Amino acid sequence: MNRTKADPFSRIPLVSVISLIVAFTSLLAVQPVWTIGLIRTAHRFVTTRVSSWYVLTVAACLVLALYLAFSRYGQMIIGAADEQPRFTTAAWITLLVSAGLMLGVLFLGVSDVIVGFAAPSAGISPYTAEAAREAMQTGFLQWGLHMWAVAIVTGLAVCWFAFRRGVAMRLSAATFPILGFMAERWAGHIIDAVAVIATLIAAAAALVLVAAQIASGFASVFGLTDSSAMVLVSLLVITALPMVLVLFRRHRQLQLIRRPAVAVVAALVLSVLLAGPGNWLLSFFSTSVGNYLSELPATALGIGAVAGGNAPAEHSLFYWAFWIIWAPFTGVFLVSVSRGRTMRSFIVATLSIPMIATLFVIAVLAGAALFLELEQGVLIADRVAAAPESALFLVLGEYRPGLILRILALIAAAAFGVIMMDSGSWFLTQISLPAGSALRTSVRVLWLVLTGVLAAVLLVAGGLHAVRSLVVIAALPVIPLLLLALAGFLKALRFEQGRATASLKHETAVQSPGHVGMDTGSR
Repeated sequence: MNRTKADPFSRIPLVSVISLIVAFTSLLAVQPVWTIGLIRTAHRFVTTRVSSWYVLTVAACLVLALYLAFSRYGQMIIGAADEQPRFTTAAWITLLVSAGLMLGVLFLGVSDVIVGFAAPSAGISPYTAEAAREAMQTGFLQWGLHMWAVAIVTGLAVCWFAFRRGVAMRLSAATFPILGFMAERWAGHIIDAVAVIATLIAAAAALVLVAAQIASGFASVFGLTDSSAMVLVSLLVITALPMVLVLFRRHRQLQLIRRPAVAVVAALVLSVLLAGPGNWLLSFFSTSVGNYLSELPATALGIGAVAGGNAPAEHSLFYWAFWIIWAPFTGVFLVSVSRGRTMRSFIVATLSIPMIATLFVIAVLAGAALFLELEQGVLIADRVAAAPESALFLVLGEYRPGLILRILALIAAAAFGVIMMDSGSWFLTQISLPAGSALRTSVRVLWLVLTGVLAAVLLVAGGLHAVRSLVVIAALPVIPLLLLALAGFLKALRFEQGRATASLKHETAVQSPGHVGMDTGSR
């Protein structure tokens, strides 16, 4: 088999990357107090000194996404120039929506809104309608246009070169127009190594959050006491299931539960609307969307200035960091299922249908909790602040039929958690090995093991706060690499468009009557 310069096995020094991950995990396990202290110090530096870089990066991604959609590049096909879509419109939209739900909207999208209601920014009284308005506006900001835009442009940058040039799906491939052959040597090694480590940290963080929610849901449904041991057991199960399926080559079956999982979430949301204050929630959603869009520029660009001493702003900084790290993974999925469609249709659809669906889920589930506090006098925010992982199940338990609602939520959380682990291990293998490598199965299992071990050690050593802090830190070195890749992508688009325009002019000149007559006369 011929091996191109763009895809050698030494592309990512896999052994070195794994050694760094093992060393950090071991240090965290042996010296947890010292390591967590170091993480907190680094997190404090990021929030007080360089948080604006995170804000500007995601803002630039949103501007770039809109530019690509409505510029001359919008008509370009994702994939080959004559490629057709692989999925029907309905199946395509379902896959896009599942990507948003898989990112933890059932946990973070509900708990952070309620926590923000109990601890708003300075000058706003907690547990008031004004605090609820700010909490929802912040939640929509965290799960709205910026989140999808970062994934869109990153996925396009990575997949464009893979689909058009046949190179590996790696962030370094998009830097070739800028770095030249250095992107295939030491510079590319560093870019890919940083991407692998950051993606693993994000996967471990997501695993901790999902495992904590599943353990809380299991305890709520079966009347047990939630504990760290239950979280570790949940973590083990979520990691072991895809591992077993990979070893027996049955992992593809996991992707078949995406649509049923989306259906379960839809049934959950509909049940809350019917069993709860449906009219109030729908009005609350529409009002929250209006507030979000009307105040988007000010709220989006103001985060960096107040991060470090403001709880909602620090939460948003965590989201920006997570989207930056997780963008290659989510973006590759979004672009891959959109192959064969125009760039404009992909961007417009992704920034509308799945985004609105995600925000609607947040508004209904988090709004149900705010309704209890504001209209019914049920004290639930303080309980959520004490145990954020239990937020969804505490809320659902206040409505009838609470048990059925909690079972639906538990099924959905478990399904998306297992899918996330399976897809994450696939992506880590994709960016750490060349296509066709005989080591793909064993390396995929290795990534599952490393993700599970890192998640378990993080959970025991520092809890959810340490997980969030590490994600914010890990995003810092990814930012310049992401911007470099986007610059390379834009340069490649200009070249592609210029070549297409030149080809069209040549064909027009050849087919024009004047050219034909002149050519006939010369004969």
